[in-house]
Amino acid sequence: MKVIFLILGFLGFSFAAVGSNTKVILKGYIAAWQPVSINIDKGTLIIPLNQSKITKDIFLSILRNGICLATIVDDHKWLEIKQIVITNKYAKQGYIFDGGYNKCKESTNLTGEKVDLFLLGNSRVL
Repeated sequence: MKVIFLILGFLGFSFAAVGSNTKVILKGYIAAWQPVSINIDKGTLIIPLNQSKITKDIFLSILRNGICLATIVDDHKWLEIKQIVITNKYAKQGYIFDGGYNKCKESTNLTGEKVDLFLLGNSRVL
């Protein structure tokens, strides 16, 4: 019985370490947008920015030039992320990208306006 709890404890720690590692890696890619925090909750990456309003351009910029860029530059695959939420500093307004690592990676194969259309096509307003 103790062995089972010990194994479950290690599994819980390893999942926490994966989430923590993802946050550290992504923080470097999105620092320019001054995130208030970076949180991962049940497969959702939540990033409130130090802005009163998140415009479509801000949302696309942080996805395209920050978060999704990490999929081609860094070897770490943050597969635990299934959804990305970018909010204002009050967490009352923003956008939800219904895709994680795989959708971000897919967007990096596109060019020009196709990138924005793809990202917005997989997103919705908060």
